[in-house]
Amino acid sequence: MSAFNKQEWKQLIDEWGIPVEVLGTYSVRDTIGKILQYFRENPEALDRLRKERASKSHRASSELMRTLALLLD
Repeated sequence: MSAFNKQEWKQLIDEWGIPVEVLGTYSVRDTIGKILQYFRENPEALDRLRKERASKSHRASSELMRTLALLLD
């Protein structure tokens, strides 16, 4: 997870339309925590992400998407 910087996570958030605010003072760990919390509280959004992940081309790196998938599974 730490192999990715906050900007890469922010790009993923923007690309998927995840309504998580990333403040300049947040660390990468804070940012990941916000993403995971959002999906824990919104399981339907997680289902949508899983379905769209296979059919959509992404700007976010495929390695970052695999990392997120590992965290969410």
